[in-house]
Amino acid sequence: MVDLTTDDIIAIHSRVIAETGGDGRTLSEAGLHQLVFHVNLSEDIFRTAAFVLFSFSAYPPFREGNMQTALCLINKILAADEYRIDVGKRELADLVAGIESFSLEIEDLEDWMHRHAQKTAGP
Repeated sequence: MVDLTTDDIIAIHSRVIAETGGDGRTLSEAGLHQLVFHVNLSEDIFRTAAFVLFSFSAYPPFREGNMQTALCLINKILAADEYRIDVGKRELADLVAGIESFSLEIEDLEDWMHRHAQKTAGP
């Protein structure tokens, strides 16, 4: 498992904003620290990836670019065990809507991660 820092997340977010444009300001630095704390406690990459998606959807740490940043983080986490997830905009929007409407829990997202993760080609 890759340990994350708030600086890692901010660097990824800065790249996302540089590529896509938008307002890159942070809404909650405390939220970022809380996210990093919880992510670094987990040993399960699928649980961790689900937590990242849930957190970025339910408690967005940035003004814009949250979902793109979350996807970059999820793929970074999954890459530690040679997995990745390709998700379309519509499917991602449906997942986020489920989180926002309280119809999806972290466990549901974890199951989704397990079903959609693909093993990457080894070295």
